[in-house]
Amino acid sequence: MVTPQKAALVALLALIPTAGYAVWSPETVSYIAVVNTVLIAGAVYLMLSPTEDADTATPA
Repeated sequence: MVTPQKAALVALLALIPTAGYAVWSPETVSYIAVVNTVLIAGAVYLMLSPTEDADTATPA
């Protein structure tokens, strides 16, 4: 099972080459790739994090 902590670590690892590409690329559009990577990482973290209802759910 993938935990939110593992997903955050993978997102940070994905941010390294993306930021390197943005820094060494002469185009300013490459900074959008960094923003997209951060947004995707946040979405994955929220998707995998537990909800409040998960703790109070009772089996039927």
